Amino acid sequence: MTTLSRPELKARLEALNGGLDRFPAALLCPWPLARVFNECLKQAKAEVGDDPVLNGIPSMRQRDPDGEEASGTALVGTVQALTMQVLVALDGAGKGRPAKARASAGSGSSRRRGS
Repeated sequence: MTTLSRPELKARLEALNGGLDRFPAALLCPWPLARVFNECLKQAKAEVGDDPVLNGIPSMRQRDPDGEEASGTALVGTVQALTMQVLVALDGAGKGRPAKARASAGSGSSRRRGS
């Protein structure tokens, strides 16, 4: 299986979030988009395996697979909120990012520049 790099995965999640913006938040997520979310979630979990919030997000299931308009089991708004949580995990806000990288990205670096 080919895996996406972290920047590629983040770009896919941002594109998914933008695509979901085209649908009402209270609509069940269309199944093709739910499948994209599931794959991104799977790859994010492999990338940032120790994030407790990320590990608590389940893959979406398909609702009424025999129907004409197959959809996921979650609302578009829910998928968008979960997509943002995956992006936060990939950005390294949690334990998945080394402490040194978190420290250099913090406000301390801006204080040094201003000194």
